[in-house]
Order: sequence, then structure tokens, then C-alpha cells
Amino acid sequence: MITDAINAFGGAGRQVNGIRGVWNGPGPLADNLNSFNRAVGGGMSPEEAVWETFTGKFARRNGFTEASIDWDSAAGSLGNHTEFVVNFMRPGM
Repeated sequence: MITDAINAFGGAGRQVNGIRGVWNGPGPLADNLNSFNRAVGGGMSPEEAVWETFTGKFARRNGFTEASIDWDSAAGSLGNHTEFVVNFMRPGM
């Protein structure tokens, strides 16, 4: 779905410069949040852990090499978040 959006904008001569991930859980759509929490629990910094998620890996493969964590959106303790927002950007955006 994200790939389709990126391709649609590219086909219209526009580049997607960011992906905003709004992760929450528990529940069936908590994969990114669960991966993030596991990585932090395993000793990674939050800034490293965002890249261990499905969206982080997708973002990196598609040229989004910077990540910005919205700490004001975070609910729960470090490694046990229940809500989290992260923005993946292309370099210099």
C-alpha cells in the first residue's frame, strides 16, 4: 500500500519525502510497536530500534534514511510503549 502511494506520486512527478508511522497496541496491528519494544528491550537505543520494524526496513530500502521520534506522542515506558509516532524522511528533508 505504501509502495503504491509512493509510485503514484512519482508517476505524477512528485516525490514522497516522508512516511509517518503511528504505532499503537496491543492488537492485530501492533507489529511495528512490538518490534520496536523488543529491540529496545534487547538493548538498542530507540533511534536504532525504529529501523528494526517493518516500516523502518521498508523506509530504508526506499531511500528514507532519517528518523525522527515524536516523544510527545509516546505512551508507556521505554521498551513497553503502547503508542508511538515516528517520521521517516529522505536525507535533508
